[in-house]
Amino acid sequence: MVIKETLRRYSIVPYFNRGIANEIEVCGYVIPKGAIFIFPLQHTNYNPKVFPDPYKFDPNRFLPENVAKRNAYDFTPFSAGPRNCIGQRFALNETKTMLVWILRRYKLTTKRNEDYVKSVPDIIQTPTTGIPIIFVKRNV
Repeated sequence: MVIKETLRRYSIVPYFNRGIANEIEVCGYVIPKGAIFIFPLQHTNYNPKVFPDPYKFDPNRFLPENVAKRNAYDFTPFSAGPRNCIGQRFALNETKTMLVWILRRYKLTTKRNEDYVKSVPDIIQTPTTGIPIIFVKRNV
């Protein structure tokens, strides 16, 4: 749940796009066949109708009973459908493995006291000022 909430707040990629196979109408606008439709993830991830109090870090959003209340496409950090990220499972497994490895050996702290980190959209989201983390070795 913590990893999913982190991905909601800090998407790896700022958007994904799809080619439109057939002309469609969205909110009164006609989108022609062949157009490229861009999905900015932050618009959904920070939409208070989808995620109440969107700037609050709340892993409980991903409890099964809360997930069941949302549309399956409301949270798509790796895209969705037949063209979603082929590395999704690998990335999540690698993230979990590395977090366990790091957290068993180190206590992580920071001197910053901020709840939201501004980022610059690029090929991947990049923090504007970096995120200094202090690793303190645990006595295991």
